[in-house]
Amino acid sequence: MSGFLKLTMGLFLAFTLTGCIGEEYDFTPPSVTISTVIESENVQSIELEEVNIDWNSDKYYKKETEDILSFAREQKPVHFKSGQKVDYDFDSQDFAIEELNVSVWNNNKEIELEINDDRSFHFPTEEGEFVIVFDLHSDKGMAQFVGNILMVGSPQEQTFESFFHEKMYEMHMGEVEYSYEPVQKEFNVVHADDAIVVFRENSDGEEKILIAYLEIVDNQWQWIQTRGAEWNSPVNWSSMNQPPYIYSGAISDKSISEVYVGNEPSKIISVEGEKRFWYAISPTKDVEITIIKDDGSKEIMGEINHEK
Repeated sequence: MSGFLKLTMGLFLAFTLTGCIGEEYDFTPPSVTISTVIESENVQSIELEEVNIDWNSDKYYKKETEDILSFAREQKPVHFKSGQKVDYDFDSQDFAIEELNVSVWNNNKEIELEINDDRSFHFPTEEGEFVIVFDLHSDKGMAQFVGNILMVGSPQEQTFESFFHEKMYEMHMGEVEYSYEPVQKEFNVVHADDAIVVFRENSDGEEKILIAYLEIVDNQWQWIQTRGAEWNSPVNWSSMNQPPYIYSGAISDKSISEVYVGNEPSKIISVEGEKRFWYAISPTKDVEITIIKDDGSKEIMGEINHEK
C-alpha cells in the first residue's frame, strides 16, 4: 500500500511540474489599451505608446523619450466623446501595481484624472486635442505610456474633428519639424452643415495662422478652401476667391480695436499674447477693409490678396 501511495504521489507531482513548465509567463513590460463602448455597442480603443521604461523582470528593460508630449502629438489621433467613461487594460499582469496615475494635457495644461476601482476613469468634459499620459509604478519597475486623443461633443463635431485631424495628419505626414494647433471652430456659419476652423501652423520654426472653410458634401466633410497669414508679413490679410468670401488677417498691433469688412464687423480672437486674428464673411468680393484704433482713428488697409 505504501508503494502504491508513493507511486500515486510521484505521478501527481510529475503532472503538476509538467503543467508549470508548459505554462507561459510574460515578464516583459505590459502594453496598455484604453477603450469604451460607443454607439451601436462598437468598441473604440487605442493601444498607448511606450515612452519611458525602467523594468526589471526576466531581464532589464530600458527606454527613454525626452519630450513625451511632442512624441504623442505625432501619433495618429483617436477620437473619444468628452466626459466619457473609459476602461483601461493590460495585456499581461505578472507584476504588482504600487502606484498608477493617469492625466491628460491640453495646451501645456495638465489635468489629473481620478481612477475608479473597476479599472476605469472619465475624460474631462472639455473638447479639443489632448495627450493622455499613463504612469505605472510596480514591483518590477516603472512604465510610461502616451496617446493622442480628440475629445469631441455632438455627432457633427465628432465627425468634423476626426476629418480635420486625419486630413492634417495626411497632408503633413512625414514632416519632422511640423506642428499645428486648432484655435477656434464654428459650425453652421453660412448654412447648415458647414464649418470654419482657425488654426496655428508651425513648420521649420516659422509660424502661420490659417482659416479653413469646410462643408458636408454627400454626407462627408470636404475641405473647400484655406487662407493663411504670417505675423510679420507686410500684407497681413487676405480673402478667399470664391463664395463664401471669407476675409481674414493677423493682428500684432495692440492699438487696433476693430476691423470692418465693408459695413460688417469682423470677429477678433486672441491667439497668444498680443497676437490676434480676425475674420468676417461677406457676400461681396473686393470690399473695403477698415481698421479702427483705440483712439478712434480709422485706416483703410492695403489692397486685397486673393487666394491663388
